[in-house]
Amino acid sequence: MAPNDRVCSNLLGGHGLLVLALAFALVVAIVVGRCCTGASLPMEAATGLPFPGPLVDGEGTIQFFDIDSPRMTKTELVGLCRGFGLPKGGKKDELKARLRAFSENREEWIKLQLPARRMHRGPKEGKIAKAKSVKQSARRAGAVFASTAPPLPHRPLPIPSQIATVPATPGQCEDILEWARKTSLSHPYVSREQREEFVACKLSEIRHSREISSVQTQDIAAAVPLVLSLMAQAQSAAAPVSLPAAAPVSLPAAPVSLLPAPAPSPCLSVPGSSSTEPVSPSWSNFPTRTLTLGTGVELYLNRMWDDTSPFWDNNSALVIKGHPIPIVYWKQVYARSKTGSWMPGQWKLIKGHWCQWKAIVYRWRQTTEDQFWQEFSDSTGERLSYRAIVDKLTMVKKEMDAKIAGLARQEFGDRFNSVFTYKKCGKQYVMRSDHSIASRYIEEITAQGRSLDFAISVDNDCSDMDLDDD
Repeated sequence: MAPNDRVCSNLLGGHGLLVLALAFALVVAIVVGRCCTGASLPMEAATGLPFPGPLVDGEGTIQFFDIDSPRMTKTELVGLCRGFGLPKGGKKDELKARLRAFSENREEWIKLQLPARRMHRGPKEGKIAKAKSVKQSARRAGAVFASTAPPLPHRPLPIPSQIATVPATPGQCEDILEWARKTSLSHPYVSREQREEFVACKLSEIRHSREISSVQTQDIAAAVPLVLSLMAQAQSAAAPVSLPAAAPVSLPAAPVSLLPAPAPSPCLSVPGSSSTEPVSPSWSNFPTRTLTLGTGVELYLNRMWDDTSPFWDNNSALVIKGHPIPIVYWKQVYARSKTGSWMPGQWKLIKGHWCQWKAIVYRWRQTTEDQFWQEFSDSTGERLSYRAIVDKLTMVKKEMDAKIAGLARQEFGDRFNSVFTYKKCGKQYVMRSDHSIASRYIEEITAQGRSLDFAISVDNDCSDMDLDDD
């Protein structure tokens, strides 16, 4: 024995040998435990059975689950079996036995690890690698989102893991309670009874408003016959009255003063005013009717229409430089031409009303006053309103145009498509409108010295001939 060993043996004696043996056994146990378990959890947390855990820095870990704990439910046991790739059927005892066998057999743990990936082909040889340019956006994204964690050798497995729950601090609890309190105040709970009561109140309000509206409608309907009877009495009383001529009115350049109101005068015959000006005897034999515009200006259509008839009274609603302009010439005043006009675009606003006035004046002058009202009265003898007279003239005009267009097609036959044509944008088209065909047919027979006895005057100034507002 060496001198040093002899000295130690003498110092320690038999007890020294026992201490050395225990220290050596402890070191061996620690080394063997690390080799078997890898980076395991501390001994204080090692409660329950060991199971494989997730990869940390490329190395496997061990986690412990206490499957025999009374708090472990069957759902959790099924989740563990599913995570470790074990059958998940059966009762709790069967699931625990299955997990216990898996925990003891560590060779089964290797099946949970994915095999290392290998390249499909080996590294290329004999080729010069060229540096590829990387977009600036890709470089910037790589610098911003650079990951310092080492890459894993394979995709991490979705195996169960123990997630530590961090309890909320007292301050966080107070914030949550305050938020809940504010939410309850801003959005209070409304019970079902309160909702039903609110709906009942709404229905009662709607029902009450409907009752009020129905009562008002009944009152209006009851007053309509009285108003109609008063209007009839006023019209019958004013029929034989000859209205005086209106004083000349000088209108401004704005076209609004020449347009009627949206609702025109209900009757062609309007009761006379309270004016007592004497009427000239020379004009007392001619009946006069007025039409009031929206601005209050009255139009005496028969006297203001043209200055070539005996009805002309040297009076018009349009006065230019002291000269009254007959209504028949208003188209030349307001119509827009290629060279422009003093009021461009105004004829489009007044054209529809002007055509209605023209149709009424022409029809008024074709017969006597009694014949006119006999034609434009209903079955009870009540005179039609202004709108009804215009609608009836429109219908008569359409029937007349259709009749004349039929005569034109019958007379010209094969030559119809070559005679009844018009040009638009440099192209020639065949006429389709009955009014256009009737107007062209009247021109043709007039050039031949012929005439139509049944045809009333064809209004070429109103292209649509519907006599409606444009």
